[in-house]
Amino acid sequence: MRDESTYRKWAKATIAAIVLITIFMGYQVSQIGFDYDFERFFPQGDPETKYFLEHREKYSSENDFVLFSLENEGGIFDHEFLKKARVFQDSLESLSYVKDVQSILSFPEMVKAPDGSIYERPYLRWDEPEHYAIDSARIFSSPELVNSFVSGKGNALAIIFNHETFLSKAKC
Repeated sequence: MRDESTYRKWAKATIAAIVLITIFMGYQVSQIGFDYDFERFFPQGDPETKYFLEHREKYSSENDFVLFSLENEGGIFDHEFLKKARVFQDSLESLSYVKDVQSILSFPEMVKAPDGSIYERPYLRWDEPEHYAIDSARIFSSPELVNSFVSGKGNALAIIFNHETFLSKAKC
């Protein structure tokens, strides 16, 4: 049989080993970081990676967009609501790293004149309430706008902004 002092030595050695392993693992955990570079997730030289990079080059990255939905229970064709929405959109446009902002408040409609020339006009003249009835009819007859920039019920509008790519965590 072993005496009690042998067990105490083993107990102390075991506790010391556990403490050292815990300190080492604690240090290792403190070194964990995040990498926001999606390219590093894909194997270099892989045909699928090449396809992804070509697609992103052509169409941009879906990670660089933020969509806000602004809702007004009484409908979006309310002057005070649209004025506040426009102030919000303007504040987004003034942010650093924002490339462009799109919404029905500034989205132009391309119109072909009888003489064949093409000109732009706003879909929604947000600052002219007397035109809301005409503008809403035009908007809701445009399938590319309904459920994209304006909800089907007409009680919400979307503001989408695109920011610069590959921002660091601090810049984000």
